[in-house]
Amino acid sequence: MASLTAVPLRRNRDFMLLQFGQLMSTVGSQSTVIAYPLLVLAVTGSPALAGVVGFAKTLAITVFGLPAGLIADRWNRGTVMIAADATGMLAVGTLAVSIVLHETVFWLIPVVAFVEGCTAALFNAALAGALRSVVPGPQLPAAAAVQTGRKAAVMLAGPPLGGFLFGLGRVVPFAFDVVSYLASVVSLRLMRTPFQDV
Repeated sequence: MASLTAVPLRRNRDFMLLQFGQLMSTVGSQSTVIAYPLLVLAVTGSPALAGVVGFAKTLAITVFGLPAGLIADRWNRGTVMIAADATGMLAVGTLAVSIVLHETVFWLIPVVAFVEGCTAALFNAALAGALRSVVPGPQLPAAAAVQTGRKAAVMLAGPPLGGFLFGLGRVVPFAFDVVSYLASVVSLRLMRTPFQDV
């Protein structure tokens, strides 16, 4: 870790891999923020049911937040992050397949949103420790600023992107989310830093 102290963040390979994976994953997840209720409206025509999906994801993040923190502290963070992304990818992929096959039922949409909320809580709980592992202490404020700026920009751009992608086809934002999860998993697998050192 001491050898990293003189390396600028932009040349810190593992930090850049972590940021790239998170950029892709966050864009994918934020694009489905608007795509979920649009899909419910397309399937059921009910604005009331569209609100249930957003509630399901928020509920999952709220309820699973504390257990996620305990899991991230006790288990290998890299494994936790990859498992969370793989689970989210499988859940959203299942929804995407149902859309392609024209077999989407309402109950599947909030279930997938709930699972995605749980995996987001788990991933984010492990992410803080991962950042401390790949970035030396003196660079943590700058790294946190980069991460916060990326997240803010993506949260602004993601929903409009999701609406645009949904306009191209119902499955498109969800397929994009699956690819974004895959990009995050690949970036995590390419990292060399063990996440349990701190």
